[in-house]
Amino acid sequence: MEPNEKRDLLQMRLVLITCLLAAALVILSAALITPKALRLMSHAEDSLSKLDGLVRSAEIMVKDADKMVEDADKMVRDADQTAEQSTAAVQSAVENMEKIDFDRLNDAIRDLADVVEPLAKVTHWFD
Repeated sequence: MEPNEKRDLLQMRLVLITCLLAAALVILSAALITPKALRLMSHAEDSLSKLDGLVRSAEIMVKDADKMVEDADKMVRDADQTAEQSTAAVQSAVENMEKIDFDRLNDAIRDLADVVEPLAKVTHWFD
C-alpha cells in the first residue's frame, strides 16, 4: 500500500469515526431531549386546556354581566315610567282639588247641618 493510500484510508476512518460520533451524539441528544419535550408538550396541553376553561368562564361571566346591565336598564326605565305615572296622577289630583270651591262646600255642609239638627232632636226623643 502506498503512503497516499494509507493517508486516504486514515482520513476515511477519521471521517467515519467522526460521523459515527456525530450520529451517536444526535441519537443520545434525541433520547435525552424527546422525553423532556413530550413532558413539555403535555404541560402545554394541560395549560391550554385550563386556559380554555378560563376563557369559557370569562365568556359566561361577560354574558351574565350583559344580562344584569340589561335588567338594570329595564328596571330604571320601569321606575322612570312609574314615577311619570305617579306624577301625572298627583298632578291630576291637585288640579281637581284646585277646582273645588271650599266656600260653597262649607255653605252646603252648614245647610245640611241645619236640616239634620231638627231630625236629630226628633230621633233623640225616641231613645
